[in-house]
Amino acid sequence: MIEKIIEENYYSTASESERDKMRKFILSVLKTNILTVEFKKKDGTLRTMNCTLAEDKVGAYEKKTDKVKTVNIETCPVFDTDINEWRSFRYDTLVSFKFDI
Repeated sequence: MIEKIIEENYYSTASESERDKMRKFILSVLKTNILTVEFKKKDGTLRTMNCTLAEDKVGAYEKKTDKVKTVNIETCPVFDTDINEWRSFRYDTLVSFKFDI
């Protein structure tokens, strides 16, 4: 298992190049594995989520409204494998992530 604990405020203080590398790495892991992420919710509580973007594990996306969302590169949409629903987290709220190789 690989685990990475992220320094507080790392993402916020990283250069755009470093943030881009982090986003690309996390997305590449999500496309092939289940990633366990720990992040701070808006209310300050910690949440742990097992998530993926692997096509063989992702349920069909069900659009619930006609609202069109703009893409925000600071937010990572994922499929929560524990509740079988789509969720998201912000990269700047990540505390740690881990996955099996």
